[in-house]
Amino acid sequence: MPKELPGLYWDEEKNRYFPLSMKPKPLVGHVSPRASRPSETSRLSPMEDGSSGPSRKRRRIEGGTPTIAALEKLRSSSGTSPRKGRVLHDIFASSLSLTCGGAAYPVAHPGHITSICAVDKLDSVYDSCSVMVGDNKGWLYSLLHNDDPNDAVNRQPELNIGSSVSAICAWGTRRVAASFGWPCKIFIRDIQPVERWTILSMPDVVCYDVVSADLQDRKLALGGGGRGILVPDIDVGTALQVLPTDSDVLTIALDNHLLYMGLRNGFITRFDTRLSTKNCETIFNQRFRRSSNSVTHVSLIHENSLLVSTVRGDLETHDLRFMREAEPLLKLSGHVNSSAICLKETRTQKSLSPQGLAVDPAVDFVFAAGQDRRIRGWSLRTGKRIPAEPISSRAAISHWHEAPSEQTRLFDVLFDEPVVAMQVTTSDTGPCLWAASGGDLYRTPLGNVDVVA
Repeated sequence: MPKELPGLYWDEEKNRYFPLSMKPKPLVGHVSPRASRPSETSRLSPMEDGSSGPSRKRRRIEGGTPTIAALEKLRSSSGTSPRKGRVLHDIFASSLSLTCGGAAYPVAHPGHITSICAVDKLDSVYDSCSVMVGDNKGWLYSLLHNDDPNDAVNRQPELNIGSSVSAICAWGTRRVAASFGWPCKIFIRDIQPVERWTILSMPDVVCYDVVSADLQDRKLALGGGGRGILVPDIDVGTALQVLPTDSDVLTIALDNHLLYMGLRNGFITRFDTRLSTKNCETIFNQRFRRSSNSVTHVSLIHENSLLVSTVRGDLETHDLRFMREAEPLLKLSGHVNSSAICLKETRTQKSLSPQGLAVDPAVDFVFAAGQDRRIRGWSLRTGKRIPAEPISSRAAISHWHEAPSEQTRLFDVLFDEPVVAMQVTTSDTGPCLWAASGGDLYRTPLGNVDVVA
């Protein structure tokens, strides 16, 4: 339990203290569900009815499924909208634990998928969800998917960029793909008003070994060997800004004029692109540097938070308003990851070995693929892990279509190969998770419709 501090109150949803003056007031006429009439209290008291334990009804609720318990809380929370929001969040989390089924699409054979970028149906110029896929052989593929299971997926190869596709990002009608190997090239696809491709060649002395990319309008940020690169306007492709970091940039996040980068040496740095390129600020008190940890993912969530993942399995959220503080807002436990990232080319392939991580569009949940080839989920409001029930047996992932639903629960399935990329999109039927493993792309509708209804 949090300590009671004078003049402050503890907010369970935001997991921090606030002044008492900011505490929301109860609605007029609302009676707290904790308050009960004296007659009811005496009638339910175990001292008077002779029972030493809880009633049968209470035992049934506490021993039932999380959804039943959440519905009971919802019935008792009359008039308190914040509490109802938390209860509805718990209900959806329970439905996520029942996620099963889906479809598998063979995309990159004999290669392996290295990156994906899915665009929601509502944001796409097509009447379906648009997905761009890149593999370790340098091929870019486009897929169009409808919610109708009877419609076939339209898969077509676009072009080969010459080396492993390390990152794909999208903004509006633009899609940007970056190559990992030498020479570094950036491929830009704009599908309106007519489809056209543009290739930006980066000088070797400026940019090499691109690992991550982020696009915002026409501004492109790249993370590579020993530095970050900012392209102010991809339509022009000039006036590149080099942001030295003295370490490989494994992940990058662009927020207007601010640029957040996670480094191989464990630093998380922030650049203000309006100032000098030497204006580099290390944030969160070098929290991961002290443990020789590499930062593999940073992304902006909510209004003032940063989601951070590391190569050792740390998964945390930090408050950007207190960048000198090292303690996280939420610490999401249970993520399995302890391997190093391959940043060198081999004789057989040019590839990376990341683990997929995705946040839902509502920024309520995060999904992460572990080194053990399983996917896990957490709430970004409470920090709790989405429950998963172990199953005695499972169907081979290659027989996903024919497998019974109880053997394809998302958080119980053991994939044949690591899940290297994930993304969550929205459709007419609700949120869907796209996951890339080996040369196959999996699409799974999230949640259980019956539970949510």
